[in-house]
Amino acid sequence: MEKNKIKDKKIIFSNNQGGKIAALILGIIILIVVVWGAIIAFNKPSVKDALTTAANTQIATARVNVKTTNAKSKMYSNYVVGPDNAIHITMKSIPKSDTNSELG
Repeated sequence: MEKNKIKDKKIIFSNNQGGKIAALILGIIILIVVVWGAIIAFNKPSVKDALTTAANTQIATARVNVKTTNAKSKMYSNYVVGPDNAIHITMKSIPKSDTNSELG
């Protein structure tokens, strides 16, 4: 009777082949991730190349917002460099004071 019960069982993977297949799939996934990471890491430009590209870039307009805080108030400054190196500076103090100004 025992032999009949054993014969009726279906064996999908014998000799731990399921574990071997799972390990193989996991190994392939890890290899793909490592190769993909290496490709991304080596495609980045060097520091010298990045700085050279940035230095050669033509900038039409630049804007800088500066916030300065002291014990009495906050000072906001906006600096805009436009075409032909025209500079526009706006300063404002909160709470309002006599130092509010705008330079063009």
